[in-house]
Amino acid sequence: MFSDSTIVEQIAAAVETVAASVGDRGLCGLFNNAGFGPSDPNGNSIEDDSTDLFRQTMEVNHFGMIAVTKAFSTMIRKRKGRI
Repeated sequence: MFSDSTIVEQIAAAVETVAASVGDRGLCGLFNNAGFGPSDPNGNSIEDDSTDLFRQTMEVNHFGMIAVTKAFSTMIRKRKGRI
């Protein structure tokens, strides 16, 4: 449906698509599963990864999850759904 939980326009487009599908019924569930983590097959440590990589990880894993949850919360509450 959308590919980047850090892009507000993609989240909004996903909300519109789902709202058009469920209508007034609301949403019974949201599987909010965006995320990634720094991984290196060579076993590099935190010292080897850039601070920018860790910032992007937080944007996706933490703030992206919050943004998606907030965007769908009205539909979830309407149906007393679950996240």
